[in-house]
Amino acid sequence: MDLDASIIMMDKFGIVVNQVWYGGKQSECGSIKHSGDNQTGDAKGDDENIDIDLNKIPAKVFSLWPVVTIYTRGN
Repeated sequence: MDLDASIIMMDKFGIVVNQVWYGGKQSECGSIKHSGDNQTGDAKGDDENIDIDLNKIPAKVFSLWPVVTIYTRGN
């Protein structure tokens, strides 16, 4: 199983402002950065990280939604 973390940035109307995930590793404003996809889980500690600098998030962003998805091959 491969767990993938992402963050969705939304405005006060629920409209997506930006998304950060392993395929788009940095928000347009630079406030959120994803470490990249790790599919094996072999490393010690956390295999995927998302760093958030709350001071850099634009005023139009009302909420941050963390999302974890599960990917399995062949099942």
